[in-house]
Amino acid sequence: RTIMPLKPEIHDRFVKALEHRCGQVLSTNEIEKAILSKFPDTNLTSIFPNDHGTGNKSCCWCASTDKRIFDRIRKGTGGKEGLYKVRLALHLKVAE
Repeated sequence: RTIMPLKPEIHDRFVKALEHRCGQVLSTNEIEKAILSKFPDTNLTSIFPNDHGTGNKSCCWCASTDKRIFDRIRKGTGGKEGLYKVRLALHLKVAE
C-alpha cells in the first residue's frame, strides 16, 4: 500500500462536510452528496471514502490510523454501495 499525500483540502472537505454526522453509518452516495452540497466544486472522482478509512492503494495519510475519518462497515461490491461509519472523533477540526 502506498500512502499518497492527497491534497489536504480533500481530507479537510470530508471533515468539514461530515463533522455533524459523527457516529452515523452512511453510504458512499450519501457521503458524496454531503461533500458536494457543502463544496459543489469538488471533483466527484476525488471522493473515495475508503481512502480515509481502511485505505486503498493510494490512500490518505489518515487511512488505517486512529485519525481516520471512517470505519468501513461494508465494502462496495457486487452492485452494493459501500457503507461507512463516521468516526466519533474527527481529530482534525479544520478552521473555517
